[in-house]
Amino acid sequence: MSDTAQKIEEIYDVEATQRIKVDDEVIAVIKPYSDERYLKFRDELTKKINEYLKNNKKADLTDEVSELEIKESILLNQELADELIDSLENVEDLPADWKSLISYEDKIQLLETAHRFVIDEDNKKFSLKEINVPTACFFNGKAVRQNHKLRPKSIDDSSKYAWITSKELKVTQTGRLEKEKTVEFFSQDEKKAELYDSMLIKAENFKNDKVPLKVKVLVIDYVFASTVNQKK
Repeated sequence: MSDTAQKIEEIYDVEATQRIKVDDEVIAVIKPYSDERYLKFRDELTKKINEYLKNNKKADLTDEVSELEIKESILLNQELADELIDSLENVEDLPADWKSLISYEDKIQLLETAHRFVIDEDNKKFSLKEINVPTACFFNGKAVRQNHKLRPKSIDDSSKYAWITSKELKVTQTGRLEKEKTVEFFSQDEKKAELYDSMLIKAENFKNDKVPLKVKVLVIDYVFASTVNQKK
């Protein structure tokens, strides 16, 4: 994304409906992806992960959960795409079941174009006084950059992040044998977002300073990733 995001085209508006060109004539209208809908997605994904863990007690927890998240995210993203793709403009005689005629790949492409954020590694700014984390996305089909200016992380912040991530998997021994245990997964996205808020100085290029919760999680995981990796 950094190759195309050569300049700021628009300010990202989390509450806005987006219009994305599909080809020279057709335009897809995409609904906003609210924090409430994102948390519903996370809850659905968490439920599926816990159903899997309940029936697969011998699984390698870290690897299995990661793989399952990817697999179930694909299925849930298709449902999400059907919900958020609102209409197609400049298409005559659109049938009632038109969404079923769009391929899975095209649906996900539209969803990612409208709502996917990435860390913009090529545009990092170094500062001793603050942490700058650049992100990038597309808005109405145009590349947009943002910057998240955070205060330097403290030992207390690192401890808090480690505590938050430690709560994502809960292992309960139910018997004497190693396999006699239950494992549950708990999303900590809201706690990570709270940590982001506590460290934030300014989020740049978001309309009304409204940063999506999923972007806060992306940024805070990135900020503390080096700390976690150093401890391994």
